[in-house]
Amino acid sequence: MANYYCYISGLPELTLDTKITDPDFNTYQTQLSELLDNKGYAVFKNLISKADHKEIAKEVRDKLATFTEEYEIEEWMVEAKEEYMTKVNYLGLFFDLGYEKLQSMDLVELEIEIDRAYFTYNLSDAKGFARKWIELELNIRNYLATYQCEKYRLDKEAQIINLNSISEILLENSCTTRELDAEWGECRELDSIMEIPHLHVREKTLDKFRWQWIESYSQFEYFSEEVLMAYGLKLQIINRWQQLEIIQEEKGVSAFETLLNQINETKENAPEE
Repeated sequence: MANYYCYISGLPELTLDTKITDPDFNTYQTQLSELLDNKGYAVFKNLISKADHKEIAKEVRDKLATFTEEYEIEEWMVEAKEEYMTKVNYLGLFFDLGYEKLQSMDLVELEIEIDRAYFTYNLSDAKGFARKWIELELNIRNYLATYQCEKYRLDKEAQIINLNSISEILLENSCTTRELDAEWGECRELDSIMEIPHLHVREKTLDKFRWQWIESYSQFEYFSEEVLMAYGLKLQIINRWQQLEIIQEEKGVSAFETLLNQINETKENAPEE
């Protein structure tokens, strides 16, 4: 294992309310690409890439709508798979679905399939901290999907990505079931978070939940690759809120709430709040 002592020792302590970070999120990614080996950096890129799924889904949907001939779609699919896999390797599973299936999907369905590829690939490939983070994100995603479907009486089977025991429980039971408590005790914190009426407060509290999980998991890791990945995930959370706060200042609270609705994973499946 590489020795990251000097680099990690020089990193500033982070809090979720950090206003200025040095290195910032983009600079940190560049530095990690030089510190980690190819495998380690690929894992880190996969961890942080989930935030791009909505944008990727929109790009694919808009591109598929431009073709009139089958051969054009087939040619583009080959090129697109290669191009997107240079960014994150799990997208190969998404393009393997084929253009006929992808063309039949709306934006939400495309994003769900990208999520499915993300979790399927990473649960089979990642280890240690990376795998635990992927499992956490899968559980959070499926819990939120179940909560929204039950609240608005929607079909949750199409929304839940069934890849572990938690997803099986959510498919068969309510998200408030005691069976879920026994398997994943942290879920009750999500109950309280989802009861918060203001969306921007709820979203930030959900990120605090993630932040606390990162700190708890990496508490006794000091100078390892896992510490570097955990720090990067914290920087990504800070970066997200810095960008949202800039938009809030520029466009006001109403636009801020609208943007949060757009980035919320399950909001497109439910009425606007």
